[in-house]
Amino acid sequence: MRAGGVIWALMAAAGVVLPAAAGEAAAGMAGVAWAWQPGEAGAAAKEKAGEKAREKGREGGADGGGGAGGGGGGAGVLGGPRVGEEEGGFRVRLTLEGRVRRGEGRPEEEVVRSMGLGAEALAAVARVFEARGVILERFVVTNLDLLTRLNSAGGAGDTAAVFGLGWEAVSKLSAMGMAWRLEEEVERALPEEKRGEFRRLMRDYWRAAGRERAANEGGGALARAGGEFAERVELLGQEIARAFERADRSGDLAFYYLMSDLSLSDRQRVKLRGMFADYAAAGGEDAPESVKATFFIGVVAHLSAEQRERLFARLRALGVLPALPEGMDGVEVEGNGGGG
Repeated sequence: MRAGGVIWALMAAAGVVLPAAAGEAAAGMAGVAWAWQPGEAGAAAKEKAGEKAREKGREGGADGGGGAGGGGGGAGVLGGPRVGEEEGGFRVRLTLEGRVRRGEGRPEEEVVRSMGLGAEALAAVARVFEARGVILERFVVTNLDLLTRLNSAGGAGDTAAVFGLGWEAVSKLSAMGMAWRLEEEVERALPEEKRGEFRRLMRDYWRAAGRERAANEGGGALARAGGEFAERVELLGQEIARAFERADRSGDLAFYYLMSDLSLSDRQRVKLRGMFADYAAAGGEDAPESVKATFFIGVVAHLSAEQRERLFARLRALGVLPALPEGMDGVEVEGNGGGG
């Protein structure tokens, strides 16, 4: 999976990348591990994250299956998780070392695909995942500062800060309407006659995952409960990481990061968000230089003088503000003088 694809022309020109979210920061919550890193440091971090992902894939094996909700695209506008039909029953699969074989997405997805559901039931479950994806992407783009602080705390080994910030993140997600226990939402979407089977299969998964994580802690009941909780937290971190990358690829991440404090009018917001999406679709940081230049000039031209200065101040703080084309400071477009 690639990240940074929508970090627009200014950042691309300066060699700034937003490395892929790794799934391995402190206390499980920080499957959300990214940071602004310039030049070679960013490229190295990006490659390291990719290698971790490849190693995880090799451990899972070719038959690890998993959900289709990984970072590589997906159904609908968001490219979020997909639910499809699959023959055969679900079972908790183990590696040769006795470890739970995990897929790329949520275990609920794999369980649902194994149950032989009809098209109507699958569509109902798909709506649950799609709604969750919307919430997660909205959370990511509106809480970049919180997630950056969480990542920094994890990198510093500050467990107390990680748990405090992690609790803040979960509380915000809850306030946005996202359930902690996804399986309860999925179960409600299933036909009544299938709910017991789904509960049983999910119970098997949580127990196996809890036992695996508790093995190094003596294997007692308390350790197993803690192992199950850690599994849930890590899965949530991975969901946030995938939402982050979807927002990055769609252009929303860069749009919100750079435009959120410019007091845009409704007209500006619609126009500029569309421009960021078009730029992302054209290749983002991999787009031809002419596309980058057109994008940059177009964005600046739709801002008032005050908004430009606030944007430039942010870019200067990042160290990625290039020289404007001659005469650009005086450019005004119809309706932008007052932020319209």
